[in-house]
Amino acid sequence: MRPAAYFCLSLMLLLPMGRTTSQEPIIIECPELIECSGMAVSPSDSSLVWAHNDSGHLARLYLLHRATGALRGMVQLEGVSNGDWEDICAVPIAGKNYLAIGDTGDNYRRRDRVQIHLLEEPITDAIDDEAAKSVPQVGNTVQKVRQVLTLDISFPGGSVDCEGLAYDGANKRFVLVTKEFLRCRIYAVPFQDAWLNALAAISESV
Repeated sequence: MRPAAYFCLSLMLLLPMGRTTSQEPIIIECPELIECSGMAVSPSDSSLVWAHNDSGHLARLYLLHRATGALRGMVQLEGVSNGDWEDICAVPIAGKNYLAIGDTGDNYRRRDRVQIHLLEEPITDAIDDEAAKSVPQVGNTVQKVRQVLTLDISFPGGSVDCEGLAYDGANKRFVLVTKEFLRCRIYAVPFQDAWLNALAAISESV
């Protein structure tokens, strides 16, 4: 199956459930997005979707139009690498919108620690928010973002292959899901307000 087909399936899963749709499947022809591993609807604009590649690719996010599949922009995360990015989720908290990227893949169970990269969501062209003009804008070229906080995570009992990441706003925690043959495990990581302070300090120092 072509990477574009995998993307099409993932995008369909983001459509609202509970009703049928006559919309034709959306095929993304983004030359760089060849192994899409994670997707998340923008918390600032539900007509847009963030996506990223799997391991071995650039530490880069791709902003896509949800209805047409058009590429709206690219964001390069400076100072981090794509060890094995598996998922991305929106983190709306404290009146702001953040993105969290799970560098949590571990097919061979070799990693003592995995990472979650936390950053404030870059404001898109579709959002006209005068109060957020200091946030890097997403355009048609690659936007570099240096304000990234990396969280080290270790699992009780040793290494696991974690391929799902979500943010549970009601309980203020990250939820991580493993990929296994016989059973999948779910882990919770409480969100710490100190992380936002640390991220703000990084932003001020850049």
